[in-house]
Amino acid sequence: GSIDEGGARLEAIAFSDLAGTLTRLYFDALTHRLVRAETVRTHGIYGDTTGDVVYSDYRPTGPFMLPYSVVTRVGGVPVARLVIRSIEIDAAQCRHRRTATEHTSP
Repeated sequence: GSIDEGGARLEAIAFSDLAGTLTRLYFDALTHRLVRAETVRTHGIYGDTTGDVVYSDYRPTGPFMLPYSVVTRVGGVPVARLVIRSIEIDAAQCRHRRTATEHTSP
């Protein structure tokens, strides 16, 4: 489905695991970047609890666009904020791992 949030159109997908934990992933409809990952857990005593992780400040990093700001919230209240200064991708190391995997695969 899709929703409007803060003036942005978001596309959403949802799935649950065998324990009944519901996960929703929200993607920006224009860029297709992950904006938020939300988890809803049901607890017998405490009821439903919601936690989410908000991704923003996407920047080009090697061949990828990666978030440089990550905020974790519980019940809508921010509990942690990660601000990334730099990300270094070792392309040679990635090529080496891919080649090693290709040689060991049946």
